[in-house]
Amino acid sequence: MSSHLPTGAQRSPARPPLHKVVTRHNGLLFHGIAVASLIECGAPLHVDALAGVFAVDPEVRHWLDQEWRPMKAGHGQQLRAYLENLWREFDWTSAYDGFHHVYRPRVMPAYAGRSPSEVALSLCATAAQAAAFYRSLASYADDPELRQLLREMDVDEGRCFDYSRTLFERCQCAHPLRALQAYRTIVRGATRARDGAVRLAFSQLAAQWYENPPFPELQYRDFIRRMGELLCRLRAPGPAERLLFRPWFKIPATPGAHAVQRRPSEASRAWPRSRFSTAA
Repeated sequence: MSSHLPTGAQRSPARPPLHKVVTRHNGLLFHGIAVASLIECGAPLHVDALAGVFAVDPEVRHWLDQEWRPMKAGHGQQLRAYLENLWREFDWTSAYDGFHHVYRPRVMPAYAGRSPSEVALSLCATAAQAAAFYRSLASYADDPELRQLLREMDVDEGRCFDYSRTLFERCQCAHPLRALQAYRTIVRGATRARDGAVRLAFSQLAAQWYENPPFPELQYRDFIRRMGELLCRLRAPGPAERLLFRPWFKIPATPGAHAVQRRPSEASRAWPRSRFSTAA
């Protein structure tokens, strides 16, 4: 009897692990990872605007350029690499190009007329929101590789929060915010994130599939609702997290960024090559 495997068995590709299959068919995870990857890769666009706000503080500008920028860009590229490996029929580069085109003009105006205290508090809120987002996705994910990646990002955002909180306390001495101002700064920042960066990133996703995605289509309103439910179910948020995610617990007043018409399937089209955008 021959010890060789049959020809068909020799050519059969190895089946992916079950946790990869489950993750691949999870539309909420895909959209959460994809939206985060676009926003994180776009975060360095804020450095020049932030440096302008803290122009008289070289220590802050050094932190922004040497720590904050590399951290955010690294998160974006790690999420991108995971996404492109698991959903290879999705064209991440085109999605980012579209997001960058519409997002970049909004960055500088977002800081106009804002005091260092307001901006520092916004950085605190953004870091806390990102940490809670990654923590919730990590608890929800089936893939151990993805869970580890998201937990590391949660830790990074925690360090960013600690620095931003210290910066806010320092800025308060020169540019104090009243309690109502602080409350409005946090809520408006969270609302702008939901209706600005998150909405714009989400709107780029549906059109960038070379084939039909392996999960049902997800509308923006449903994405916001399900992410809010996920945070409540897995994290049991306290008062601070409820304030940070207040807009996520409410369905947007308008349908929001509905999915753009997908590309038609092109079975004969060559597999998209990975291209790194220099804009990030």
